[in-house]
Amino acid sequence: MTLKSLGIAACVTVWSYLLLTFAFGERGIVAYGRVEQYRDELRAHIELLETDRDRLAATAERLQTDPEQIRIESRRIGYLRPDEGIIRIPGRPSSEPQIERPGDKLPRPERHAVVDRSLLRALALCLGLLSFVLVQTIFRASR
Repeated sequence: MTLKSLGIAACVTVWSYLLLTFAFGERGIVAYGRVEQYRDELRAHIELLETDRDRLAATAERLQTDPEQIRIESRRIGYLRPDEGIIRIPGRPSSEPQIERPGDKLPRPERHAVVDRSLLRALALCLGLLSFVLVQTIFRASR
Protein backbone atom coordinates (compact mmCIF):
# COMPACT_ATOMS: atom_id res chain seq x y z
CA MET A 1 0.00 0.00 0.00
CA THR A 2 2.79 2.44 0.81
CA LEU A 3 4.46 1.76 -2.53
CA LYS A 4 1.17 2.39 -4.32
CA SER A 5 0.70 5.63 -2.33
CA LEU A 6 4.20 6.73 -3.23
CA GLY A 7 3.54 6.03 -6.91
CA ILE A 8 0.32 8.04 -6.85
CA ALA A 9 2.06 10.87 -4.99
CA ALA A 10 4.93 10.86 -7.51
CA CYS A 11 2.48 11.04 -10.42
CA VAL A 12 0.58 13.89 -8.77
CA THR A 13 3.86 15.72 -8.13
CA VAL A 14 5.09 15.37 -11.71
CA TRP A 15 1.76 16.27 -13.30
CA SER A 16 1.17 19.24 -11.01
CA TYR A 17 4.67 20.55 -11.79
CA LEU A 18 4.05 20.16 -15.52
CA LEU A 19 0.68 21.91 -15.31
CA LEU A 20 2.04 24.72 -13.14
CA THR A 21 4.97 25.21 -15.52
CA PHE A 22 2.61 25.16 -18.51
CA ALA A 23 0.45 27.86 -16.93
CA PHE A 24 2.86 30.05 -14.98
CA GLY A 25 6.35 29.23 -16.30
CA GLU A 26 8.54 31.71 -18.13
CA ARG A 27 7.14 30.41 -21.44
CA GLY A 28 3.71 29.50 -20.11
CA ILE A 29 0.24 30.69 -20.94
CA VAL A 30 0.46 33.80 -18.77
CA ALA A 31 3.78 34.84 -20.34
CA TYR A 32 2.38 34.16 -23.81
CA GLY A 33 -0.52 36.51 -23.05
CA ARG A 34 1.95 39.24 -22.10
CA VAL A 35 3.84 38.71 -25.36
CA GLU A 36 0.61 39.03 -27.34
CA GLN A 37 -0.23 42.24 -25.50
CA TYR A 38 3.23 43.66 -26.25
CA ARG A 39 2.86 42.63 -29.91
CA ASP A 40 -0.43 44.55 -30.10
CA GLU A 41 1.25 47.61 -28.53
CA LEU A 42 4.04 47.40 -31.10
CA ARG A 43 1.56 47.14 -33.97
CA ALA A 44 -0.27 50.23 -32.71
CA HIS A 45 3.09 51.97 -32.36
CA ILE A 46 4.01 51.07 -35.93
CA GLU A 47 0.79 52.69 -37.12
CA LEU A 48 1.68 55.87 -35.21
CA LEU A 49 5.19 55.86 -36.69
CA GLU A 50 3.77 55.43 -40.19
CA THR A 51 1.49 58.41 -39.58
CA ASP A 52 4.50 60.44 -38.38
CA ARG A 53 6.50 59.33 -41.42
CA ASP A 54 3.72 60.45 -43.77
CA ARG A 55 3.45 63.80 -41.97
CA LEU A 56 7.21 64.34 -42.13
CA ALA A 57 7.32 63.33 -45.80
CA ALA A 58 4.60 65.89 -46.58
CA THR A 59 6.51 68.56 -44.61
CA ALA A 60 9.72 67.71 -46.47
CA GLU A 61 7.90 67.97 -49.77
CA ARG A 62 6.48 71.39 -48.83
CA LEU A 63 9.94 72.56 -47.71
CA GLN A 64 11.33 71.70 -51.13
CA THR A 65 8.57 73.26 -53.22
CA ASP A 66 6.60 75.91 -51.27
CA PRO A 67 8.45 79.26 -50.93
CA GLU A 68 6.19 80.43 -48.10
CA GLN A 69 6.85 77.27 -46.09
CA ILE A 70 10.59 77.68 -46.70
CA ARG A 71 10.40 81.26 -45.41
CA ILE A 72 8.47 80.25 -42.29
CA GLU A 73 10.85 77.40 -41.48
CA SER A 74 13.96 79.47 -42.07
CA ARG A 75 12.64 82.15 -39.68
CA ARG A 76 11.83 79.49 -37.11
CA ILE A 77 15.42 78.27 -37.06
CA GLY A 78 16.89 81.79 -36.97
CA TYR A 79 17.62 82.82 -40.56
CA LEU A 80 16.65 86.39 -41.39
CA ARG A 81 16.73 88.68 -44.39
CA PRO A 82 19.43 91.36 -44.37
CA ASP A 83 16.87 94.09 -43.59
CA GLU A 84 15.25 92.19 -40.66
CA GLY A 85 16.19 91.91 -36.97
CA ILE A 86 15.25 89.82 -33.94
CA ILE A 87 13.35 91.20 -30.98
CA ARG A 88 13.81 89.12 -27.85
CA ILE A 89 11.11 89.35 -25.19
CA PRO A 90 12.40 88.63 -21.66
CA GLY A 91 10.60 85.80 -19.90
CA ARG A 92 9.30 84.25 -23.10
CA PRO A 93 10.85 80.91 -24.03
CA SER A 94 12.59 80.76 -27.36
CA SER A 95 11.13 78.48 -29.96
CA GLU A 96 13.64 75.73 -30.51
CA PRO A 97 13.13 73.15 -33.24
CA GLN A 98 11.52 69.95 -32.09
CA ILE A 99 13.78 66.99 -32.77
CA GLU A 100 12.11 63.70 -33.61
CA ARG A 101 13.72 60.64 -32.04
CA PRO A 102 11.93 57.39 -32.88
CA GLY A 103 13.92 55.48 -30.25
CA ASP A 104 12.40 57.65 -27.53
CA LYS A 105 8.94 56.73 -28.73
CA LEU A 106 9.48 52.98 -28.76
CA PRO A 107 7.32 51.27 -26.14
CA ARG A 108 9.26 49.04 -23.79
CA PRO A 109 7.79 45.79 -22.54
CA GLU A 110 6.65 45.90 -18.95
CA ARG A 111 8.73 43.90 -16.55
CA HIS A 112 6.56 41.35 -14.82
CA ALA A 113 7.63 39.15 -12.00
CA VAL A 114 8.52 35.76 -13.41
CA VAL A 115 7.44 32.82 -11.32
CA ASP A 116 10.59 31.05 -10.22
CA ARG A 117 10.91 27.39 -11.16
CA SER A 118 11.87 26.50 -7.60
CA LEU A 119 8.53 27.90 -6.43
CA LEU A 120 6.70 25.75 -8.98
CA ARG A 121 8.69 22.71 -7.85
CA ALA A 122 7.89 23.45 -4.21
CA LEU A 123 4.18 23.76 -4.98
CA ALA A 124 4.23 20.51 -6.94
CA LEU A 125 6.06 18.78 -4.10
CA CYS A 126 3.49 20.08 -1.60
CA LEU A 127 0.68 18.74 -3.77
CA GLY A 128 2.49 15.40 -4.02
CA LEU A 129 2.92 15.21 -0.25
CA LEU A 130 -0.70 16.17 0.26
CA SER A 131 -1.82 13.47 -2.15
CA PHE A 132 0.40 10.93 -0.36
CA VAL A 133 -1.18 11.82 2.99
CA LEU A 134 -4.68 11.69 1.51
CA VAL A 135 -4.10 8.32 -0.14
CA GLN A 136 -2.64 6.90 3.09
CA THR A 137 -5.65 8.23 5.03
CA ILE A 138 -8.08 6.74 2.55
CA PHE A 139 -6.31 3.33 2.59
CA ARG A 140 -6.28 3.27 6.41
CA ALA A 141 -9.92 4.28 6.60
CA SER A 142 -10.90 1.52 4.16
CA ARG A 143 -9.31 -1.20 6.32
